Amino acid sequence: MYYDAVAMPTGSAATPVFTRPEMMRSSRQMSLVYGDSARLRCDASGSPRPEVVWYKDDAILNMTVPHPISWTLVLDHVTLKDGGLYTCIVYNNVGAISFAYNVTVRSIN
Repeated sequence: MYYDAVAMPTGSAATPVFTRPEMMRSSRQMSLVYGDSARLRCDASGSPRPEVVWYKDDAILNMTVPHPISWTLVLDHVTLKDGGLYTCIVYNNVGAISFAYNVTVRSIN
């Protein structure tokens, strides 16, 4: 699931942009070991201040709906079921952007 930014200039309004675009150029692969922790970041700015919603495998993560401050999704003590495609969608009334993390989790064997 990927969304393109839609910009419609209206006064001081601005479509969301990632605050560290060099880190957000393409989707990121993350390989974790069972029990690891990770932080998935999606820092952005815009006017009005954008909100962010996180998805895992196209299903919304209820703990993130919608929240203007949670730019980071923390995965603590991952298990095999935590593997998947995590997508953040950052939006305001001017537009939206997204970024994806493909997370794989492997056992310690």
